[in-house]
Amino acid sequence: METILQTYYFYPNETVVWSLMIVLYPFISGMVAGTFITGALSKAFGIAYLEPIFKPALVASVSFLCFATLPLMLHLEQPTRAAYIFITPHLTSAMSGFGYIYMGFLVLVIVMIWYAFRPNFVAKASSGGLKGVFYKLICLGVTKISKASYEHDQKVIKALAVIGIPFACILTGYVGFVFAAVKTNMWWSSALTPVVFILSAMVCGLAFTIILYHVHAKLTKTAVSSDCVRGLVRYLWGFLLFAITLELLELLHLAYYETDYWSIIREMLEGNLAMSYWGAQVVVGGVIPLLLLSYILFVNVSERTRSMLAYFSSFLLILQVFSMRWNVVIGGQLLSKTYLGVQEWNLEIGGREGLVAGVMVVLAPVVLLAILRKWLLTDPEVRPGSI
Repeated sequence: METILQTYYFYPNETVVWSLMIVLYPFISGMVAGTFITGALSKAFGIAYLEPIFKPALVASVSFLCFATLPLMLHLEQPTRAAYIFITPHLTSAMSGFGYIYMGFLVLVIVMIWYAFRPNFVAKASSGGLKGVFYKLICLGVTKISKASYEHDQKVIKALAVIGIPFACILTGYVGFVFAAVKTNMWWSSALTPVVFILSAMVCGLAFTIILYHVHAKLTKTAVSSDCVRGLVRYLWGFLLFAITLELLELLHLAYYETDYWSIIREMLEGNLAMSYWGAQVVVGGVIPLLLLSYILFVNVSERTRSMLAYFSSFLLILQVFSMRWNVVIGGQLLSKTYLGVQEWNLEIGGREGLVAGVMVVLAPVVLLAILRKWLLTDPEVRPGSI
């Protein structure tokens, strides 16, 4: 009986160079953009029922923004050279462009936070001792807020929100553009990749904002606005539907053309990425939360049930977005450029880019968020007449 042997051949330079840290890089960048846009919607478009999550989402965005480049720093063998992006600008470099976009967006978010919390800073500036001096420095010496100045601040916040929403889309879409620009990799090289990254960032940001809002309300012992939760769920359902549709259309496009590359991609999806793609990304992180969100949107349920299912769905959706980033970054590197096979790769536990380091990178912005929440979000709302 004739035996058919399948030979796998890889070029010597074919290896998984971008590992866990490069998975976390677009994941955290997407969280930055998604949380910012979620919070900015209330100011940019005057959506009153989203007002309760404006400040929490803004604080969450800056917390993740502070660590958005940390995965890159850990991945680089010479992270001290990162400053050369600004010292010796190279405008045709994709990563150099990201550096300018990142810094510009960071400045915009910090300024927006300053205007949003300025009434609270001014109220604390009247305190004695070092605390008063500290807040006077933050307030730039201004210790009074009139009604006119407060209204001016709100106009500035609205303007920053209007500018910041497309800025945030560019920030996370640019990450997708970097992958799409790799023409030799059919798994990445698609015009839909930046769009999918933006939509998945919105899903991740909305999901995290729902979790943050419930946790913040529980810690401050305040009531959760049912209108706010219902509005967030509507937006989440819509963005999730679009994200899943585009992700599957991208895969269907490759399958329909049946190129030589598709046979390798299909082998990878049936083997190495079966659990992370079909299990975590499509079923557990996609179909199940979509059904749960559809249930609480189109069926008359109690407020408690709506909050619980939205809370649970949000955790699954964060898993879905992380799985999508994992499948794009890791999966794209497993493919052989000879069309003859799929590489094997195992995640390390220790090391600079291992599992332990990855968990610490994810926890770092969460810890900063807890600190900023206690500093900025636990004080009562201050109006000009109360200062």
